[in-house]
Amino acid sequence: MLTLHLLRAFVTLARHESYTPAAKELGVSQATLSAQIASLEQAAGLQLCEHLGGKVRLTSMAQSLLETAREMVRLADEASLAMAERAGAETISRTPVRIAADTTVGTYVLPAALGALHREYPQVQVHMEIGNRAAVVQWLAAGDADLAVMGQPPELEDLEVEPYLHHELVAFASPNHPLAGLASVPLAQFVAEPFAVRERGSGTRHAVERLCAEAGVSARIALELGHNGAVKAAVAAGLGVGIISSVAIEREVRVGRLATLNVEGFPLPRRWHIVRRRARRLSAASNLVLSFLCEQRDAYGELVYPRRD
Repeated sequence: MLTLHLLRAFVTLARHESYTPAAKELGVSQATLSAQIASLEQAAGLQLCEHLGGKVRLTSMAQSLLETAREMVRLADEASLAMAERAGAETISRTPVRIAADTTVGTYVLPAALGALHREYPQVQVHMEIGNRAAVVQWLAAGDADLAVMGQPPELEDLEVEPYLHHELVAFASPNHPLAGLASVPLAQFVAEPFAVRERGSGTRHAVERLCAEAGVSARIALELGHNGAVKAAVAAGLGVGIISSVAIEREVRVGRLATLNVEGFPLPRRWHIVRRRARRLSAASNLVLSFLCEQRDAYGELVYPRRD
């Protein structure tokens, strides 16, 4: 029998593409989740999943059913939430808040903010997924996130965008790089250096490509890497220069492992945003998290939270 319980297991597994994180989010064992998917396949009379290289991939038939399953789960959650609120029940502790965050803000900023949230509201459950900009947009569009924190908001309909925190993109290199320590570096000279960049789909990569397009120059991409940590390691090893948010290299600059460069037009001011879909009703817990993040922003003004001396 097709039940909401089984559909929720299917939607969660499809989002994570792995049994381990999906089972953790659902609060069940991997064996239980596997049994739930098997029951759903039996009830539907279809093979829904394939196992490829440690990842779970949906079959073509499952892909065609996924959007319907997501909508059914969403409507059921909203109905349950509306009934609980109408009855005056306390919903904050029972409704996890799903946050999608781009790599930089999710790694370097939100953990401190959510830690402060937990200290003040320990009953609030938060599940945060971190990915590049393309992944965050996908989660938001699919309804797999209540709130998204990211740089450039996507061009999707029915979005509500709340400005969050300012940060800056800086040009950086190894302290031993010939450009390090120069009083001024022309942009054309900087982009002529080998570049270590994030993968396509990341917000920082998008910023690099946009900068070069506006200046009419082309970057020499030497390395394409999937995480800020890998980019920083490559640049520190002297394999190229890079562009990154200042919050991501603060520690490395302080200890002398990396150096910011005085490149023409830098630093580039940027801002993260808190984004949500208007069509998706926020739970009491999600509204609390949104309000808390905005209060943190207002308390620290133009500075990136937490304040650093």
